[in-house]
Amino acid sequence: MKLGRNEPCHCGSGKKYKRCCLRKDESERSAPPPVPEAPEEGWQDDPWDEDPEGFDPFEDDDEEHDSVEEWEDVPNLLLYREKYACKKFDDSIPEISEEDQMIVDDWWEGFDKIYSENNFDQQECLARIKDFAAEHPRLTPNLQLHEEALFEIGDAFLRADYTTYIDFLKWFRQNCFEAYRLSGTFYDNAVVSYCLVHGLRDDISEYFSIYKEYPDRDPDGLMALITLLQVTGNDRPLVSLLEDIYLNIYYSPSVIGGHTFVFPMVTNAWGKHAKADYSEADLDALLYDLQVIVDKVPHFRLRTERDYWSKVLKQTFTRTFDDDYPTEKSDIETYYGQIGNHFKGYLHTVKHKTWQCADYLTSSIFEYLDAQLSKNKRPKNTFRFTRDGIDKHIRQNYRAIFSVMEVPSLACIDALLYFTEYMRQENLITTDVAVLNRRACLSLFDDIYRHFEKSCFGARLFENLKERHMQ
Repeated sequence: MKLGRNEPCHCGSGKKYKRCCLRKDESERSAPPPVPEAPEEGWQDDPWDEDPEGFDPFEDDDEEHDSVEEWEDVPNLLLYREKYACKKFDDSIPEISEEDQMIVDDWWEGFDKIYSENNFDQQECLARIKDFAAEHPRLTPNLQLHEEALFEIGDAFLRADYTTYIDFLKWFRQNCFEAYRLSGTFYDNAVVSYCLVHGLRDDISEYFSIYKEYPDRDPDGLMALITLLQVTGNDRPLVSLLEDIYLNIYYSPSVIGGHTFVFPMVTNAWGKHAKADYSEADLDALLYDLQVIVDKVPHFRLRTERDYWSKVLKQTFTRTFDDDYPTEKSDIETYYGQIGNHFKGYLHTVKHKTWQCADYLTSSIFEYLDAQLSKNKRPKNTFRFTRDGIDKHIRQNYRAIFSVMEVPSLACIDALLYFTEYMRQENLITTDVAVLNRRACLSLFDDIYRHFEKSCFGARLFENLKERHMQ
């Protein structure tokens, strides 16, 4: 039996269902069904014991960056954390008098009559919020719209006129910032997604201010914003966002995986000097910029050897690998590294992707290929992708609370399609394999995009993916 929105929640909290578990239950009901566990096609077990030197410019893995033991061994860690301490975000609701509370309660009583309906009038809801803000601007934070109401209204507008909702968020930010800021990073990401979908790139930087003032307030939201900027090739706004705060996030004791916010700064240093006809002076400049980063995060263990980066530059713009697929794990890792670097160069020079976008898409390919090597498995059919294999990879690596993250999931498929084109151009796969890969990717894309099109506006960044890859 379906529980009414205004009935007590089934979890026993004492709250109304709509103010408690409704959103969670609806998300679970709308999430795609789980993929049944099945033997992975195209891969065979093959144990390897050795752990050879890989191709990653970072000398240790993600877990080591966040281990307690490593942080305990960092010289002068407390000094770094004091120097780059983040400003504390105050999310408390202002105390008000009983008379003011009656004003808030009276407004909610009238608002609830509209808002609690199954198909509520979202236009009327926004109008009532604006009227209250105009009459009682000081009390707007006490409405606590950030707890539920604005999220549900936004979801309703996704299926209708989303522009109206975005225009309201812009108005709300400008006129009721103290109320807006309580969930401001979520609203800002929504506005940025909308701007990027509609090509309004010049309008996005003003929505970075909360992240810049409170860098570790919402690291997940910040990473989602960074991903949006990477996949859309907005390198300049991305660097302007991160250059002032990446050290604050990296050293914040409340952020797990803070090292991931350093990677785009390394890509920025790389992109300023990487070119096919690079000179020794270009290499000197690259190493200098990398050393600047190392000096600020000395335990980040970024490689700075001249020979190493000279080799990476060569692999990026020149094919250095053979057609024959190796058999040993150490050789396969090296082989993937050479192909990955060359693929990044292909994305930049042939597909005209920015370095940040090319790096993100290449990392998606690394994650996909390395996932099997980390399980000690060897491919039966080299670079043959299956729909089930891609689906399982996405569910395991881009999982959100109730579903998967839409932009990384769709970007992964985009990367696999570009990689298929690249492999066919380099004669690493046959035309038949390329057709099968493309078919698997596009079939899964249809399902994922259809699922997110009406619920996550950022998915619309990939609206023309099929047209791009059909050309």
